Amino acid sequence: VASVMLGYAAFGYKGMIFPLLVQAVGVVASVISTSLVGRGITTGNSAIAMNSINRGFWRSALISTIGFMLLGAIYLRFDDSYIVERGIDRGLYQELYDEPVLRVAVGLQEPPPGVKVAEKVRKLRELRRGSERNSAEAKTLEEQIDKYRADALAAWRQLPDDKRKIVLGTRVTVIDLSREELARLNKYRGSEPAGIRVTKEDRKEEVRYDLVPLELAQARYHVPLKSGMNLSIAWCCLIGILLAVALNKCTEYWTSTEYSPVKEVVRSSSTGHATNIISGLALGLESSVWAVLIISGAILGAVAVCDDSQNLLFMAFGVAMTGIGMLTLTGDTISMDVFGPIADNANGIGEMAFNRDVNGKDLKDGDPGFMPEAETKAARQILADLDAVGNTTKAITKGVAIGSAVIAAVSLFASFIAVLVTGSEEKIGQLLIGDFTDGASKLTVAEPLVFIGMLIGGAVPFLFSSMTIRAVGRAAYLIVFECRKQFRDPAIMDGTKTPDYGRVVDICTGTAQRELIGPGLLAIGTPLVVGFLLGPFALGGFLAGMILSGQLIAVFMSNAGGSWDNAKKMIEDEPKSKENNTGKGSEKHKASVTGDTVGDPLKDTSGPAINPLIKVMNMVSLLALPMVILHNVMDPAPGTGNRFLGLAVATVAAMAVGWAWLQSKKDTTDEVIHAMDQTPAAPSPPTASEGK
Repeated sequence: VASVMLGYAAFGYKGMIFPLLVQAVGVVASVISTSLVGRGITTGNSAIAMNSINRGFWRSALISTIGFMLLGAIYLRFDDSYIVERGIDRGLYQELYDEPVLRVAVGLQEPPPGVKVAEKVRKLRELRRGSERNSAEAKTLEEQIDKYRADALAAWRQLPDDKRKIVLGTRVTVIDLSREELARLNKYRGSEPAGIRVTKEDRKEEVRYDLVPLELAQARYHVPLKSGMNLSIAWCCLIGILLAVALNKCTEYWTSTEYSPVKEVVRSSSTGHATNIISGLALGLESSVWAVLIISGAILGAVAVCDDSQNLLFMAFGVAMTGIGMLTLTGDTISMDVFGPIADNANGIGEMAFNRDVNGKDLKDGDPGFMPEAETKAARQILADLDAVGNTTKAITKGVAIGSAVIAAVSLFASFIAVLVTGSEEKIGQLLIGDFTDGASKLTVAEPLVFIGMLIGGAVPFLFSSMTIRAVGRAAYLIVFECRKQFRDPAIMDGTKTPDYGRVVDICTGTAQRELIGPGLLAIGTPLVVGFLLGPFALGGFLAGMILSGQLIAVFMSNAGGSWDNAKKMIEDEPKSKENNTGKGSEKHKASVTGDTVGDPLKDTSGPAINPLIKVMNMVSLLALPMVILHNVMDPAPGTGNRFLGLAVATVAAMAVGWAWLQSKKDTTDEVIHAMDQTPAAPSPPTASEGK
């Protein structure tokens, strides 16, 4: 979404379409790479399995890079006519109307006597920057200017090629270019234009420059293009690929059994439950720092590639394309994520395997289905290794997903500023970099409301995590109660009655659906409360705080949980010895089970859920922003704004968030347990002998 919006604002329709083409390349690359993972491998251990998956990931990255670089070399070519058209959309229509020679050449109607389109645009920009940005006068001016723009674009597109060449070569006199405009001219044409100093009647000097429309589009209207091929955004996609690979390796280092962090958690388990927890917490906290540094480096790289410190909009588009580069690996990322639970469930089935027939009688050597002890151990070890690899791949994909959420949030944040300045998504293509910079400059922590919004935004991921972790705890309590209840049934313990598995599954699914309501209301309602009560700039601060704290806590929880899980796997692979405190059943193993139990809601629930939280809150803010600008309580739009409407929306949203918070703290387990006790148990299915 952000790349399409910012791409149109920066590059025009080519900038809007190129991200979609890059995604198509990623789909093809993922299909090829995932189909080749594991080919020819018949034996090995967890390290070999992990290396095979990593090679598939890197193979997809290489194919994607070759694909979108070739695509960019073909598609990202711009001629003078395209650049001038972008300039007309962003403001060059003023010169087309106000300069008679250009107006006649393009075939535009002359404005009414005494009317200067540039003066109208200047007046509208002044109104937009002040409290009258939504006044009736501003709306009237906006309609008039939109008509001038639309007519100029239509006339340019209908102009024959020979007449376009005449217009492109026509020079107009421009007075007193700013230092920034001269710098842009120097960048695109290789030298500053020679100006002519003229002394006016009032003895003031002015410098006049003769420029063609192409130079005006580049210098005055911030079109970041020059004739020929421009691969800057394709290079940003490559940075996104490198970011995904770097996050892959970073997360693997902190969660894989092959590296020292998880081995340190294993050693800490030797001295008890508390030291296991402490070691995992420290690991998760440190891993968050490295993830942030990697993401910061990628953003800095995208900014450096765009190489236009004066054009923040272009740099924001470069950052968005970095996220698009990451998403070319979506197919591989999803495959790695799905592999985790498949391997986990396969290992769970393997743990329940035994040499018995359907009637519960022991199988003997030579009976159909009998598996010797050595083969059983070998199969169990393979499943355990794959389970450990699955834990790592799940952690890796969560790290990549959270990283992409941060990049997307930064890009959507730029889109947020663009909509804040223009008032709607439809006008984002007309945005000038000066207006964008002015809007961004108002999002400063020196402004109390912005700072308050940032504090609230930083707190939301913590409240969200609290609600989701508490939900897991409630569901676990009910499941444990149900299991203990069924264990008290002598027939189940004797093996003559099948346990009621459906009751446990029903608890899991029903509780998951009920507990989803509260966090969902929090994600939707909080931006509305902040926006309508404190205003649009406070909402911008809210998003900034949410992005930072969300990234840190999400990586912390995902990596800490993954390390605890794999530490337990490593201890289970050790020889059983109570004397040496190793293997299953040892105190060391019991400590690791505690860590794994604590880590499961972190790595499987709260950590991954921060990813959609960041994206949902950004999208809600972006979609609600036009209404927030009109009807916020602090500074409603004069004439058209309604402070009481904003207060009503904020009140309803606050009540929804408050209800969700209260529900998350309400202990309903006793009520549910009472209801469960009243529900009759499902009849036991017939055994094989009864069926016969």
